[in-house]
Amino acid sequence: MKRILTGCAVAAALAVAIPAFAQDVAPAAQQSASDVQLQHEVTHQLTSDRNLEGSMLVVSVLDGRVNVVGTLRDHSQETEIYSVARHVDGVRSVFVFADAGSQ
Repeated sequence: MKRILTGCAVAAALAVAIPAFAQDVAPAAQQSASDVQLQHEVTHQLTSDRNLEGSMLVVSVLDGRVNVVGTLRDHSQETEIYSVARHVDGVRSVFVFADAGSQ
C-alpha cells in the first residue's frame, strides 16, 4: 500500500513539475502567508544544496508541515532532504515521498 501511495505521489509530482531541481507548488487557499514563506525558504535551501543535485522535487507546506515529493538520484538524498528541511526555522515536521532513480 505504501508503495502504491508513493508511486501515486511521485506520478502526481512529475505531472505538475517542470524540468527543474525543485519547485514550489501554487499556494492552496488554506495555506497561510507564513506557510507560503516557509515553502519558499525550504525550496531555496533544497535547491542550494549540492548534495541534492540530480533530484526533482516539489515542496508544499501546510501548518508548518513540509511535504517533499519527487525523484532522487539515490537514497542518500532522502536523508539530506530531512536534514536540510528540519533546519529551516518554522518547520514542524518533514515528510518525504520520493523514489530513487536507477541511475
